[in-house]
Amino acid sequence: MTQPNKDIMVKIENVKKAFGPKQVLKGVNLEIPKGKCTVIIGGSGSGKSVLLKCILGLMEADSGHIYFDGKDTVGLKEKEHFEIMRRIGMCFQFGALFDSLTNWQNVGFGLIEQGKLSDKEIRDVAIEKLKMVGLDPYVADQKPADLSGGMRKRVAVARAICMEPEVIIYDEPTTGLDPITTDIIDEMVLKLQRELGITSIIITHDMKSAFKTADHMAMLYQGEIIAEGDAEFMKTTDNPYVRQFVEGSAEGPIGMPATDHRQ
Repeated sequence: MTQPNKDIMVKIENVKKAFGPKQVLKGVNLEIPKGKCTVIIGGSGSGKSVLLKCILGLMEADSGHIYFDGKDTVGLKEKEHFEIMRRIGMCFQFGALFDSLTNWQNVGFGLIEQGKLSDKEIRDVAIEKLKMVGLDPYVADQKPADLSGGMRKRVAVARAICMEPEVIIYDEPTTGLDPITTDIIDEMVLKLQRELGITSIIITHDMKSAFKTADHMAMLYQGEIIAEGDAEFMKTTDNPYVRQFVEGSAEGPIGMPATDHRQ
């Protein structure tokens, strides 16, 4: 049993996951510091989505442990797991907003499901969260289809923070956005982390965004963390696969590079 570390929000310990003969996660080890932004990078098929689902409890690891604030979430009963997951906000890659609902209903969806507040109270909370992500109150009564891609992303983030989570997971938050809107989203992520003290986990291919937002970075390759450290380390590491990914080069190493870690 691991000893809780008050500075670590999520600890992933030797997590493995296979689908038939295909081993997707081969023993992932990673610590997510509290109140910081951890960016996980890696190519398609590296295991990022599977790891994300394991953290969220949407998929159960075959072995290993995932500790949330010191509590092992692997093998928990459904009710216990639900209580932990309420402390996590999720911002999906394409927003996953409900087209038939207004934006305030999308933002306040979790509160609506709880059934403890009136529609007016929920709408007021939703407008407050929309303001926090830089959107005007008039957006509340519109629908997602009325908004630009960047505005929909911000509505999705407002929904993620509506239940006042301790952790927000962003899955490719800048996919499909132009460079200016991408920078707006990056600034918003940093603002929320700074003002709310939220622990952020970002999965992305966008290296410019990664370097702007990350306090800590980790590279997932073929189901294992092959390098981790701060942004400066990831820019300068000699690890050939990391360098190829960071530089976006078609030419690079073949096979698995040596594991490289730095605190």
